Amino acid sequence: MEWRIHELPHLRGYTVEWADEGDFILSRRNILYQTSSLDKPLTQLAVIDAPSWKVAASRSRLAQRLLRFLVTNVVRLANGDLFVTFDKSVGIVRDGKYQPIKGLHRPCRVLRSACALDREGNVFFGEYLANDERGEMRIYKYAAGSDRLDVAYTFPANSIKHVH
Repeated sequence: MEWRIHELPHLRGYTVEWADEGDFILSRRNILYQTSSLDKPLTQLAVIDAPSWKVAASRSRLAQRLLRFLVTNVVRLANGDLFVTFDKSVGIVRDGKYQPIKGLHRPCRVLRSACALDREGNVFFGEYLANDERGEMRIYKYAAGSDRLDVAYTFPANSIKHVH
């Protein structure tokens, strides 16, 4: 198999977050877009609320990367919702609006491609933060349709630094 990679100039600065036949979700800073084909125009899907200073600073790609002001995961759920991790938050896009999900014990990042979807449609992910004090670290579970996270597992203090 031979790979051919080429840039699509009209998508410069965007990241493909979800790709399925006829269903593409892209992000740029704190905005999600959707299209049925990467050759077609993008339609704005949702805006994730963020401090105006971060939105302004992130216009520079370097600042965006340094601030980690970006979407790291988008998972399309069976009910049509999108599970989204952004900056140090977790939320759902439902009916074109981003809604934060309650239940994080502390703000944390989720690494790119670090969410798992089980057969029942539950999403699992782990905390990713410095944890220099080597405190407890959690694996979270999100059940589709819910507005809350549950802790699926807690690693005891001094056992791990963070979850990849």
